[in-house]
Amino acid sequence: MSNPVTATIKDMMEKYGARESTMRERVAEANIIAQKLTDEGKAPHKRHNFWAVDRRQRDFDHFFVAHSSLKHVEGGVCSSYKAARYYDDKAAQRRDELLAQFPKE
Repeated sequence: MSNPVTATIKDMMEKYGARESTMRERVAEANIIAQKLTDEGKAPHKRHNFWAVDRRQRDFDHFFVAHSSLKHVEGGVCSSYKAARYYDDKAAQRRDELLAQFPKE
C-alpha cells in the first residue's frame, strides 16, 4: 500500500511525455514566428532600411528664424537656400537701382 499524499502529488505532476510535447510545440511556434519576422524584413515590397524612412507628411520646413521681424519673410530663415535666394534677389535689385542712378557713358 502506498502513501495517499505521495500518490496524489504524483497524479497531479505533469508527465514527462506531455512536458516534452509542449516544449516541442513551443520551439516550433517560436521557429515559425522568427521565420515570419525574417521574411517580412526581406520582403520585395519593402526597400532596404525601410524603417529609416521619414513618414512625416511634410518636409523639415520649420527652420530657425534669425529675428522676429523677419518671421514670415524668406530671408529670415537661417542657413537655408530660401534665405540665400532672397538676399541674392535683394542684392540684384539694389544693384539695378544703383546702376539706374548713373547715366551710361
